[in-house]
Amino acid sequence: MLAKYGEDKVILNLGSGPSYFQGRRDIVNVDIFAFEEVDICAQAADLPIKSDTVDLVWNIGLLEHVESPGKVVEEMKRVLKPGGEAFIYMPFMYPIHGAPHDYQRLTGSGLEVLLSSFGGVDVQLASGTTSSMLAMMQEWLATLFSFKSKTLHDCILIMLMATTFPIKYLDKIITNHQISLSPGGFFAVVKK
Repeated sequence: MLAKYGEDKVILNLGSGPSYFQGRRDIVNVDIFAFEEVDICAQAADLPIKSDTVDLVWNIGLLEHVESPGKVVEEMKRVLKPGGEAFIYMPFMYPIHGAPHDYQRLTGSGLEVLLSSFGGVDVQLASGTTSSMLAMMQEWLATLFSFKSKTLHDCILIMLMATTFPIKYLDKIITNHQISLSPGGFFAVVKK
């Protein structure tokens, strides 16, 4: 989806964190923390951006971190140009991760309701049961063997993520079955 938006388009990475998405420096990074890579330091529910000026809002893993996700969604809609799109990812079965806080998870149906003010909401499974189980297992093992040391926890977690990531590919088999017990997350594409 991002490939169809070139450097001549206005793209917001809402909740960017300290990185450039896919190395694209033409994307406007917005975050509550003033990382070096952040262009606009602001709350996602109160963007200092004119209405109807953005072509694409890129939003990966932010909505679980805000107290009022509905306000953030309305703010995304406000800044989008007519015909503009938003790509939104939200985890479902995933360890709690504060940045700085972690408030909620939504099912696919819940994400549809949250985004219903947009016309045509398309919600899809982003990651399946294997990814969900793996994330929980990695976090559990890192917690168990870190002995309350945050540094050791993070080192173990990174090691586990690096060594066990191929297991995620089992989702390609499992998601073909009709039953998905614990999806890792959902993404949605909406249009103003």
